Amino acid sequence: MKPVKQPIRIPMKYLILALISTTLFAQNEAYHRCSPSTPTINLELETPFPGATIRGPLFGVPQDNQDGIGTCYANVSRNVLLGISGGRDNASYLDLALGFKRAEGRLASEGLDSGNICPALAEVRTRGFCVQSRAPLETGERTGIENLMGLSAHPYTAQASINTALRDFFARRDAVQTSPVGAALLPRLSQAIEGMRNNPLITFPFPGTDVQFLNGGAFKNLQDPPGLAKGESGETIYQAALNAAKPRVFQAIVQNKTPSEIHDVYMQAMTPTLRRLNLLEAANDYRDRFIAEMTEKMSAPRFREKITATLTFLRFVSGRADESEADFLSFCSSGFYPGVDFLNTVGPVVASMGALGLNTNVLFDPQGNLIPMADVFQLAVAPSCLNPENRSRPTSDFTCDDNQFNMIKRQRTPIATRMTAVRTLITDTLLQGIPVGRAYPMPAGGGHVNTIVGFRYDSASRACQVLIRDSASGSSNWHSEREVFTESDGMSFARRVP
Repeated sequence: MKPVKQPIRIPMKYLILALISTTLFAQNEAYHRCSPSTPTINLELETPFPGATIRGPLFGVPQDNQDGIGTCYANVSRNVLLGISGGRDNASYLDLALGFKRAEGRLASEGLDSGNICPALAEVRTRGFCVQSRAPLETGERTGIENLMGLSAHPYTAQASINTALRDFFARRDAVQTSPVGAALLPRLSQAIEGMRNNPLITFPFPGTDVQFLNGGAFKNLQDPPGLAKGESGETIYQAALNAAKPRVFQAIVQNKTPSEIHDVYMQAMTPTLRRLNLLEAANDYRDRFIAEMTEKMSAPRFREKITATLTFLRFVSGRADESEADFLSFCSSGFYPGVDFLNTVGPVVASMGALGLNTNVLFDPQGNLIPMADVFQLAVAPSCLNPENRSRPTSDFTCDDNQFNMIKRQRTPIATRMTAVRTLITDTLLQGIPVGRAYPMPAGGGHVNTIVGFRYDSASRACQVLIRDSASGSSNWHSEREVFTESDGMSFARRVP
C-alpha cells in the first residue's frame, strides 16, 4: 500500500510575512524605479512620503554633532532606533557607544571611539538604553564645545575631551598597576584626587607639559620606516621616544629654563627618532609655535606657584616629603616619572567630573577602591543610568543586517541591476519609517558612518539621490545615489519583528 502523501503545512506566520512582502512590493514599486515619477521620502519631515500613515521619526529631532569624538556608529544607531520605535525611543548615543564598547571589551584601548551599528543595536536588546534626557553632555544640536552646558570653551566639558581623558587615565593606570610606582600611588589615589580638588594650585597635566611639540597634522602621512619589529609603527616609535624624553622636558620646566631651552632639550633627545621618521623638518617648522605656546603658558598668572604647589603635592603622594630639592627632582625625573605621567591623566578626569557637577567621591567604593572602568564612563555619559532601573527597554523588537549590501555589491551583474537591488532595500526600509546606516572609507584612513534618511528623483541631474544625515557635520544633505552606492563599503538594514 502506497503511503498517503501529507500536505505540506506552512506555518501561518510565514504565510502572513509572504503576504505582507508581496503587498509591500506592489505598494513600493514606484520607489524601486528611478524616474521623474518617483515620489520623495524624507524621514525628517512630519509627513515623510505621499500618503504616509506614520509621522517622520526624525521630525523635530535636533541633529547630533559628534564634537570631534568617533561615535558616528552610535549616532546612526540612535537614528535607526528612533525609526524602529516610530520616534519614541530617543536614546543617548554616548550610552549606546558605551554599551557596545563594554560588550566588545575595547573600552580601555579605544574609549567610545569606533564601532559598528548592528552590534551596538544588539546591546540595546540586551541591556536597554538610556534616554537622551539623562545624558548631560547631549543637547542635540547644541553639543558644540562653545556653548556646551553654558561653559564657554571650557576644555573639559566637551564630550570628546571627557572621552579622551577617561581613556588615557585607564590606559595609564593599567600601565603602572603592576609597577612599584603603581603599588605606591594607586592606594593613595582617592587622597590624591581630594588634594587636587581642594587646592586649585595643584595642576595636572604638570604645568607646561601639555604643550605640543609637533603639529598633529605631521602624522597624517607618516610612513613606517624599514626594519620595524613586529607590532611597531611610525607612531609607536615616536611615542616611545617621546615617553623617554618627557622626564627631561619636565626637569627643564621645573628648573625654569626658557621656552627656547626647553625646546632644545626636546630636540636633543628626539632628533635621531625624528630623522628616522622624516619628521625633523616638521619639528623645526613647529619650533616657533611651540615657543610661543610655552611662553604663553609660563606667563600665565601664578605659573611658578603652581609648579611649587604641584611639586609639594608630588612629595606627599610619593612619600618623599623630607628629601632635598635636588634629590627629589632627580627622583621625579627618573624612577617616579611614570607616576607623574599617570597623574597627568588624573587632572583632566577631575576637571571633567567637576564640569559635570559630579563629586569625585563617586569614583570610589566604600573601601576606597576605584569603581569599574565602565561605571566611570557611565558617570560621565549618563550618571543616573548607572542605576539599571533608569534604563529603558526598546519599544519594538527588531533585527539588524550588515550583509545584504555587500552581497549585492559583489555580484557580477551590471551596476544598474545592483543599484536597483540596493535601492529596493533602502526605499523599502525608509517606507517603514526606519533609517539606513551607511559606511564608507575615509581618504586619510579609517572609516565613517552616517544615516540615509531620504530618497528622491532630482530633475536637475536627472538621477536619484539619497538624503544623508551626518553627525560629523551636524547637517543633512542630498547626495548622488550612484556615488553613495560606489563609495559605500557597508549598509545596515533594521526590521521590526512582528
